[in-house]
Amino acid sequence: MMDSERKAFADVTTPGQWDAVCSLARLELLETFSSHGACSIAELAHWLDRPADGLYHHVRKLVRAGLVREVDVRKVGRHRESVFDMVADELRFDVDPEQGRNMDRLEQIARAHLKRAERLLASAAAARAVRLARPGKNTHVRGDEAWLSDEELERVNEIVDELRSVFAGAKRRRTGNLHAFTLVISPVVRERGASARPTSRQQQMDMEQKETGA
Repeated sequence: MMDSERKAFADVTTPGQWDAVCSLARLELLETFSSHGACSIAELAHWLDRPADGLYHHVRKLVRAGLVREVDVRKVGRHRESVFDMVADELRFDVDPEQGRNMDRLEQIARAHLKRAERLLASAAAARAVRLARPGKNTHVRGDEAWLSDEELERVNEIVDELRSVFAGAKRRRTGNLHAFTLVISPVVRERGASARPTSRQQQMDMEQKETGA
């Protein structure tokens, strides 16, 4: 009988756990478990369109890290295969920006997510699955910068929470078409400062002259 119950959260704190998640290949496995539920190696290979032989090492590393576990063993023909799943619905990362703890690891995860997004978009484009017109628009590529007040930043956070809630509900339902979103929001920090908004080009030039002593 499958033991498929997940915890709500699992903490990523140890070096072994960080090594396990800071990998594009293992990040893809975790995302597949998250969206598809418990899978065998053969099923993971099918969903990821990758050879099964190349996945065993990565699954074992996630199991050793305590982030994935075997939840069932089932008979397939004359063979038996293990079924794996995440131990929790969501991972929490031990990061302290003020102390600088594990910020390098957070950057590694961000790079892996962005690389995965690039691959997914390329695959969708090659399959001519991208839709940019409404209704049915399924692809967004956008970068933006803006001066946000505290209230506006909180509104952005609420919108992100709402988007994640939509995806979380869809994961449980598992109907419709599979989509992915990747999101990075960060403050803009320049060496020369980005804390004041010039109201005109002349003011900006005046500020630059003061900084250089001209």
